[in-house]
Amino acid sequence: MAIPGLRPSFEVRGKVRVGEKGRTAGGKEYPKSTDYFVFDDAELLALVGEKPKELTVMLPFERPEDNFSTGLEQWQGAMLVCYTKGEQVAGRNAAFRRATMKKGGREVNLLEGFETLSDRVIGNERRAVACLDRDCPIMQKGDCKPMGRLQFFVKGISPSKGVFQIDTKSWNSIEKIEAFLSVLGDPRGQELTLRVEMWSKGTSKFPVIHLEGGNVVVTDETVPLADALVQLHKALAAEDDPAVADAMPGIRIAFAAALDISNPGWRENEAFVARIKEVGVVEAAKGLLARHNL
Repeated sequence: MAIPGLRPSFEVRGKVRVGEKGRTAGGKEYPKSTDYFVFDDAELLALVGEKPKELTVMLPFERPEDNFSTGLEQWQGAMLVCYTKGEQVAGRNAAFRRATMKKGGREVNLLEGFETLSDRVIGNERRAVACLDRDCPIMQKGDCKPMGRLQFFVKGISPSKGVFQIDTKSWNSIEKIEAFLSVLGDPRGQELTLRVEMWSKGTSKFPVIHLEGGNVVVTDETVPLADALVQLHKALAAEDDPAVADAMPGIRIAFAAALDISNPGWRENEAFVARIKEVGVVEAAKGLLARHNL
């Protein structure tokens, strides 16, 4: 009999990336995005060659969140200062923040300005603080970023040798992979395609990672809801000013469209509508996304 709640664990044998080091004419190195996968694993190189744009992969776990963990992270150098994976403490969205760190020969209080939710010290001197998500000045400054980590086997390489992992800070990649996994069902044993392509926005170009194929569970409910939630996620991400976000028509329209699918008849539910007005459209929309692991 298996141990209740036991989750298998696989060693990460290697990282796959969509970036490499470029070099200026003066010889200075800089990070350069690629529209192909980069890796250091000799067996993978022998199997797929250099600069592949696609990999045939299998996922090791039944639950989407075990294959693709996502959250928000703030790093300072090699130190993970603050992170959240959508946990709640005392009924509030929580992040787990280092209490102090040494900087310039002195100890800096990292909890200053944050609302602590518990007196309990967690792990590496961390405390639970209220997570403000996109309203957090650290995230608005760009120092707290999304992070997604996908673990997978590669077809042709024995699973007994461990999983490969690709990390992404791209909202677009995270949204694409989350939406796909939300309708895939149990992915174990299914051959999927992991693909990268370069997208353009204005003068910027950036890689976007996709998962495709498999036995996608297509129903009248799952696909429209997944699409509506992705559009809501994009609408929230597009509005940087929390002072006016509640009034933005794009957010309100996207939120209403998602509710029409997830909570039919919500417009006639006076208590439901009153609760939305009480917390605000943005917070209510974030709550809806959190319930669907987005």
